[in-house]
Formats: sequence, structure tokens, C-alpha cells
Amino acid sequence: MGKSKLLRLASLAKQATLSVCVDDEQNVKNLAEAARTIRSNIGVIIEINAGQDRCGVEPGAPAVNLAKVVRNHPNLTLKGFQAYQG
Repeated sequence: MGKSKLLRLASLAKQATLSVCVDDEQNVKNLAEAARTIRSNIGVIIEINAGQDRCGVEPGAPAVNLAKVVRNHPNLTLKGFQAYQG
């Protein structure tokens, strides 16, 4: 997602409670930067790869490590994990 869209998302988070799915550490960093810039808080859900390799971080240690990255950013709130088996 581009910087302007992330800033828009962070702005919306000041007006409503929202959460987004992430599966990549750079996504988390970009999201955190936007939330810090706008001074908002964004809920984050870790997307887990359910076996079809379409999206999501691998289960186990990679997912836990990504959750730790989220928790290290004060403008992000870890809301949980989710997987989509479609």
C-alpha cells in the first residue's frame, strides 16, 4: 500500500475503530510510521498462511515474530491472528 493510502487509513483510525491484516514486517513498519505521523492507533491482525500460499505469514515462529514487531510499535495494537482457507 502506498504512503498516501496509509496516511488516509491512519486518519480514518482517528474517527473510527478499525483493524487491518498484515503478513509482512515492512508492511507493519510502514503502517506504524503512518499511524505515528497522524497520531492515531491502528488495530493489527496477523494473517496466517493456511496452506494455499496465497497470503499470510507462515504459522508458528514466523507469525509470533511478526506479532512481536507489531507490539513494539506504540501506535499499533495487536488484535489477534486470522487465516483464510478458501
